[in-house]
Amino acid sequence: MLDAEGKASYCLSPFGANTLEADRRAFTALMKHLQAVDAAQHTVILVQVENEVGTYGLARDHGAAAEAAFAADVPAEVLRAKPPTASGAAHGAWRAVYGDYADEYFHAWAIARYVEAIAKSGRAAHELPIYVNNALRNPLEPMAPWHSNFASGGPTFDVIDIYKAVAPHVDVVGLDLYAPESEQVAASLSRFQRPDNALFVPEMGNSPRYARYVYEILGRGAFGVVPFGIDYSRDSNYPLGSPLSDARLVAPFAPVYAAFAPMQSQWSQWAAEGRTHGIAEGEDRKPQTIAMDGWKAQVSFGEWQFGERSWPQLKDSVPPGTETPSGGVAIAQIGPDEFIVVGEHVRVRIEAADAAQAATAQLVSADEGHFDAQGRWVTERRWNGDQVDWGLNFTAHPVVLRIRMGHYR
Repeated sequence: MLDAEGKASYCLSPFGANTLEADRRAFTALMKHLQAVDAAQHTVILVQVENEVGTYGLARDHGAAAEAAFAADVPAEVLRAKPPTASGAAHGAWRAVYGDYADEYFHAWAIARYVEAIAKSGRAAHELPIYVNNALRNPLEPMAPWHSNFASGGPTFDVIDIYKAVAPHVDVVGLDLYAPESEQVAASLSRFQRPDNALFVPEMGNSPRYARYVYEILGRGAFGVVPFGIDYSRDSNYPLGSPLSDARLVAPFAPVYAAFAPMQSQWSQWAAEGRTHGIAEGEDRKPQTIAMDGWKAQVSFGEWQFGERSWPQLKDSVPPGTETPSGGVAIAQIGPDEFIVVGEHVRVRIEAADAAQAATAQLVSADEGHFDAQGRWVTERRWNGDQVDWGLNFTAHPVVLRIRMGHYR
């Protein structure tokens, strides 16, 4: 790529025909290899085309081919997906239509077109779902034209529509979570979960504070979440993740995945039906509420299993392991009055959503257990007495509860 003064960028141009052909040839060879060795087993279930496309330090390419395309009319498929800015023309060249956003939108179109050519060729060799991942822009910043604060042209939340229009052989735009603040995590997840885009987190920080986000991500209905380097223990991407590079890296995440593993088929079905919910403890450590059909879950953190934080002997202490935010919970409403709840370092109270019915709402049963290989629920023990009088209290060891609520007359 060239900048406006003709100086070379670190990044190869999406208008480079030789580069595109080399990438297309390599990716197609990979897909042919997967077809040859994995067509029957389907060990590989989806494939990433390019990693975190987009450029830092330069909004778009200014080479000859790029300049000619920038001066040409915005393609019709882009106009349908991304209407002109408030002051833009209904059609015409990129600057006329999109004003100060033209450089970023043009670069997104150019890269999406490049990726589409590779993905289309690869899928012709072996049909597998394809995704791209994104190095995020800050979702909490007010929307503004690009000013060197994220990778221009990448599939950021504001140009997912361009990628969808230009790259139909790419199924999912995933987000890479490396900003650990809870407010930013929640905002990013909301931006990428769209009717035309399934939620998927192909990369996430692997330091312990990220473990609680697995509950929020799967509770929001994501079909996958992948802490970086979690499948081996000899690589560290500190400071983005943990400084550890041994088996201790996995320890905060393993119990969460172990809790979900036996019910992953059921959970994915509930998520597809919009029945699941999830939250993670925020840095403010304040209680949160999950709204459900006819019910709500009141969620608090830093609680002991017995008693209330207002008690004099408890108000100044927290359970071991909760000194920093670590709580999370995911809930699936599997029936009008029935729930599957899984979490750690969290207290959950399920209450009637309608205040008029609150007085008659009652916990009917709370069973700890798991789903077997045939998808049947297996009860291991029933929680009673002090185990439920103070809400449903999850410790550092995640468990799965099947909860039945009801109303007495």
